[in-house]
Amino acid sequence: MVFDAHSDIWSDVTVRSLRGETDIFRKYHYERLRKGNVEGSVFVMWIDPPYDKEPDKRLLEIMEAVRKEISNSQDILRIVHDVEEMQEARKQNIFYAFIGCEGISGIGEDIERIDELFAFGVRHISLTWNEQNAFAGGARADVDSGLTDLGLKALRKIQQMPILLDVSHLNDKSFWDVMKNTGGPVVATHSNSRRLCNVPRNLTDEMIKELAKTGGMIGVNAYPDFIASDRKERNVDMLVEHIGHIADIVGIEHVGFGFDFCEFLEEEASASCSMEKDMLASCSMEKDILASCNMEKDILASCNMEKESLASCSIEKESFVSHSIEEEPGTDVSRTQSIGSVGICGLRDAAEIPNVLRAMRQAGFSQDDIRKVSYENWHKTIQKIMRKNEKI
Repeated sequence: MVFDAHSDIWSDVTVRSLRGETDIFRKYHYERLRKGNVEGSVFVMWIDPPYDKEPDKRLLEIMEAVRKEISNSQDILRIVHDVEEMQEARKQNIFYAFIGCEGISGIGEDIERIDELFAFGVRHISLTWNEQNAFAGGARADVDSGLTDLGLKALRKIQQMPILLDVSHLNDKSFWDVMKNTGGPVVATHSNSRRLCNVPRNLTDEMIKELAKTGGMIGVNAYPDFIASDRKERNVDMLVEHIGHIADIVGIEHVGFGFDFCEFLEEEASASCSMEKDMLASCSMEKDILASCNMEKDILASCNMEKESLASCSIEKESFVSHSIEEEPGTDVSRTQSIGSVGICGLRDAAEIPNVLRAMRQAGFSQDDIRKVSYENWHKTIQKIMRKNEKI
């Protein structure tokens, strides 16, 4: 089984809910997750562009959409708040999700609203997305902008609560400011190694070591820009190299998954994930790059995957859209059929996660190590931070 520590499914739920759709998780996401043996996840509320211009309004829209979706999906989706509820959902074979908040720009400068988020069910928080806000500097903020006085207060408040504190989107100064002031485990739910792929969203070896010292961990990210600068190396084998590198530095116990699948995001939100203007093409790709899942033989060879996995990257257009779940008449299929536009060879969406486990075995990881990375490490970290009846 697999635990994915970062998913933007609530973004898709919000967009579709505002269009009048219901039962979105069941129609568009559940089958892929089950095919990929994903048993649980952190579903984050993210103020997606272009709605980040009014973050408070967007946060309320997201929360209302999430509330409706939870009500419609109770038979297949359980929102959990602590490790005991998580284990109960596992026993009943019900998909479970923790609600996360990827950046808290939506609360303005009122840190007391963190209590409102907690009451809503939030058990994961990052201070920023990529932006500069009232709390800290994100990955696209000025390099000299760090944790603010208000951000320090928010940090201390969050760490007094059973909430995962996530530093994946912080710029370097804010990261180190958090490390200097942390009072407990800190996680990076969806970041890779900067040594292997030198982008601001990834972590240096020193950062990885510091996170591990807190008792936290890193979830490796399948987003192409964060795997390799060379597009030919954006594949499952390279993602496994990130796992191996982090494990070599701090031990396998500090590595997990945080896939950050984006295939269902709208174009502007998807493009906003890329770090530099010249890298935007990799999110809203031109036709020749979109062919990355229709690759020519010499590029396919770079995947170094088993024959059956290689075949999955050179699929015809008809099968290219086959991962989309059957749409009901009248629904908008254009977005669910764009799979591959931001995926990597062999890992276009959650249904292909078994390819990662297969590649780990081929790279020499033991079955115990694969199990730890797949879910055990995240479960242990969650157990450290979230307990039933935890006083706040």
